[in-house]
Amino acid sequence: MLAQKSEYSSSSSSIRFFTVSQAQNNPPSAYIDSISPSPATQGQSVSFQGHGSDSDGSIVAYNWRSSINGQLSTLSSFSTSGLSVGAHTIYFKVQDNSGSWSTEATATLTINLPLPPPPSLVSPAQGATGVGLTPTLSWNAVSGSCDGYTVRILRLVDFWTVEAVVHVDLGVVTSYSVPSGKLASATTYVWVVWAHNGAGFSPYSTRYFSTAGSAPSTPSLVSPADGATGVGLTPTLSWSAVSGPCDGYAARIIEASTGSAVLHVNLRVVTSYTVPSGKLVSSKTYIWVVWAHNGAGWSPYSTRTFTTA
Repeated sequence: MLAQKSEYSSSSSSIRFFTVSQAQNNPPSAYIDSISPSPATQGQSVSFQGHGSDSDGSIVAYNWRSSINGQLSTLSSFSTSGLSVGAHTIYFKVQDNSGSWSTEATATLTINLPLPPPPSLVSPAQGATGVGLTPTLSWNAVSGSCDGYTVRILRLVDFWTVEAVVHVDLGVVTSYSVPSGKLASATTYVWVVWAHNGAGFSPYSTRYFSTAGSAPSTPSLVSPADGATGVGLTPTLSWSAVSGPCDGYAARIIEASTGSAVLHVNLRVVTSYTVPSGKLVSSKTYIWVVWAHNGAGWSPYSTRTFTTA
């Protein structure tokens, strides 16, 4: 506080005047130190930290607010997981011991919508067999935000290859009935479901099932002839294609004298297989066996023998 003195004199008295002025308070300053993580996902805990400074006093109060959620906290640092989805402007101010508030410091924070969780599949069960050609696929609704589901059905072409036969985007439903003409009998299918919202697609859930039908017929072996002798050490085994649905074959070679398998291989939908070098030895008799496979299971096997040169 400042005082100025003024004097007035007369013969009878002296009068003194004082002018008193108040020292000006300097307002404080506010600083946002960190907001983490940024951006964040809805429901994720976000930490805020700030501080203030005052050149002629001390900081006694704090205030945080959001352009979307409003008042957030009156602490210098805090955490919250309750922020709404959207682009927030965050405001922070401090108050000094004279009652003055600072200008608000600002920062931006984006809260993103979380992806949906993977759907929980219900029916058909994993590995179900004998399924009809127009099954109803069902799953449980996901928690949280969801604006639809996508279903894909893949046909097992062979042991290593699939092809899509159905791909459909659905609304917020929990089942899908496969239309006729999409599935074939005695065939294995993989079905896949995703959930979707504004943030994107969930991780997928998948199962497989096989449609009703009969296992393949027994393959008809072609070459080498049964009981063939003088066969080379890398012969090509061949057979005729089976009729009806088939997604692959299996071939096995067994040493006749010991009954031990020297080779077993799962094959695509082919009708021959060339034995690699190093599997057979000279002057040995071998049994070779072939099966066919489809969604209903394995065929009866066919078998022949040959003797190497």
